[in-house]
Parts: sequence; C-alpha cells; structure tokens
Amino acid sequence: MSAGANYRRRRNQLDETSLDTSDLVAFRQLRREQASVNLGYSQQLGKRWSANVSGRASGWRFEELEGEPPDQVPDTEDRAEFAGSFGANRSFSDRSALGFSFGWRLFDLDQSGQQDAVSASLVYQREIVDKSSISFRIGGFRMETGQFIDEEQQTRTGVQGSLAVNRQFRRFNGVVLAGHAPNAGGARIGTAVVSFAQIGLTDNYFRNWGWSIYSRIGHRDPNDPDVPVAQTLTTGGGVNIKVHRYVGLGLNFTWADQLKGEAEAGAEYFRAGASVVWHPFGWTKIASEGI
Repeated sequence: MSAGANYRRRRNQLDETSLDTSDLVAFRQLRREQASVNLGYSQQLGKRWSANVSGRASGWRFEELEGEPPDQVPDTEDRAEFAGSFGANRSFSDRSALGFSFGWRLFDLDQSGQQDAVSASLVYQREIVDKSSISFRIGGFRMETGQFIDEEQQTRTGVQGSLAVNRQFRRFNGVVLAGHAPNAGGARIGTAVVSFAQIGLTDNYFRNWGWSIYSRIGHRDPNDPDVPVAQTLTTGGGVNIKVHRYVGLGLNFTWADQLKGEAEAGAEYFRAGASVVWHPFGWTKIASEGI
C-alpha cells in the first residue's frame, strides 16, 4: 500500500515527466499553486497474478504576475482532477509480465465545466537484461470534451499509450519516456490530449553530489477548437550537493523554446535557480539523484 500528498506554490513549469500532470507544454510565466493526494494498493494473487488499484485528487490554481497588461494576457482557468484506475498483471517469467488497466479521470474546470475520460490499455513489462527494462501500454480513450458546438456535449476518441525504457550504466542511468493521453490541460482554457517524448541521464555514482539532465518535446492538442495547438522544446537539469548529513544544496536550470502556438510572453525563456534541500533521514544515494 502507498500514500502520498504534495503541495507546491511556485513559478516553475515544465519540470514534470508524467501525463498525470499538466505542465508539459510552456505557457507564459504564472504563479502556480498545486496540491495533490494519491493512494495505491497492490495484492499478489497466487504465484503468477497480481492486481492493483489507485486513486488521485489534484488541484491547480493560477495567478497573474504583477505588471502584466490585462488586455495582453490570454485567459487561464483553475481546475481540479479526480482519477482512479484498476489493473491486473500476469507474470510469464521472472523478467516479463502482461496485464490490463482500466482508468477514469474527471476534470472539473472553473469556466469549461466538467469533462471526463475513460481509458483501457494493455500493459507489458520486461527486464531485457540485467539493469535494463522496458514497459509500455497501448489502448484507447473516450473523452467528453465540453459544449463547444450548439451547446451539445462533444466526444473525442483516440489511441493512448506510453513507453519507458531504462538502462543502467556504470556511472549513470539512461531513460527514454514517451506518452500520448488525455490531460487536464495546464493553465490554458480547457482540457487537451497531450503527447511528449523525453530522453534523460541521471548520475549513478555514489558520492557527495549528483546530477541529471534531460531534453523533452511536448505537444498540446486542445479539445476547445478556439484554443491553438502548442508545442514546446525543453532542456533542463541540475546538481544536488551534500552540505551536511541532513542538508543539501540544489542548483537547476530550464530552457524552453516555443515551437508552435500563439506567441506568448514568457513561453520562451531560460531560468536558473538554487534551493536548500532537507533530507530528514540523512543523505542517501537516492537523495544524491533527486534533482
């Protein structure tokens, strides 16, 4: 069983790596407030079968920064998301498993109203060789996308999927991620179908500091026909340095280039930052990798 809660108030964006989140495509600089709670449970059913269930609730609120001219600021809207999933897997060997997953997501947006999506996927996981693994899922979704034409609810269907490839080398880990699925949509008006592809490297050598770097392209295909398609290329990374057994210093950077969409102030930028990181259980190898 697992449980977690998260709260963040920040200007940062584009530091997410999952389609369960919303900030995968750049928007102008905003003050973002995000809170989430998640629960998960898995159970072994005999030697070969296992089942899992999970739930998540998230909320996002956006505030304009001081000094932005009101007539030059595109609309944003706050939103909440409630999601649940159920799945089962069958192991065929110590290295491979095949299963299915069924999911439901409800998006509650301040202006666009409630929209929901249901999905079903096949899930495959395999450890290729020692220290390497691959997992992917492929399926479809059906999404109620809002009242845009003659006040009638519109429906969107399509293929969804994800891919994760991990390879551990002597001094670093390599990862390739990709995904395509319905999404809460970020700060822009309405929900969207979002796609992304990412490659990254993370330090794997235990010492008093760790590093990571990644590059990602994100594509936002909105459900509201009045909202333009947006696409962003992002590169980022950072270093976490041990200062004390319980304290670390974090240095990070993000560079974003808006490839497609309406020109928006702040959607193309370079940002660098520093932070003090508290490790309540002491500095560990995991802490050295957590940027």
